[in-house]
Amino acid sequence: MAALVRPSVLAKAWGIHPRTVTAWLRTGKLPAVKTPGEHYRVRAEDVVAFCEAEGLPMPTAASPRELTVLLAKRGNLDIRPLRRALRPLDVEVVVTTSGAGALLSVATSPPRALVLDALLPSLDVLDALVALGAAAATSRLPVFVCEAPKAKVASYLDAGARAVSAKGALTSLAPELARLAQP
Repeated sequence: MAALVRPSVLAKAWGIHPRTVTAWLRTGKLPAVKTPGEHYRVRAEDVVAFCEAEGLPMPTAASPRELTVLLAKRGNLDIRPLRRALRPLDVEVVVTTSGAGALLSVATSPPRALVLDALLPSLDVLDALVALGAAAATSRLPVFVCEAPKAKVASYLDAGARAVSAKGALTSLAPELARLAQP
């Protein structure tokens, strides 16, 4: 997994305004990727090359506990309680409402963890779990399932989900995600 750095971390390290970094990202002066939520992230190797080319100090990177979790959810699932539970741990929750978008993001710029909404209409979670577990690049990616009907919990776990939360219990995944954030 390539380490990704937030533009705000770069701006702080370089002592410049975050909008300057954003302008560099938009013009392509500093290469970046966009998350499914349309936020910029810069690959660590691009930061190194940019610092060398521009004579800027090398940032010490983000907190070692920083963690990016990609959450593929349906539009009406309220994730604010999960965000609040994870905020003290420097966990960023990136949200997409597209199952295909989530899988594409995992393939191009893997997050540290993936949470799949079992009720997302555009995604067969069982098939996704099997495919992610079978691919060498994603076989070690921790995948969590939320909003699971009771009848399918065992099949999600058997298919490779690290943990499964029942319908209405999204925040029960917070302790499992917090373990991933431990240094």
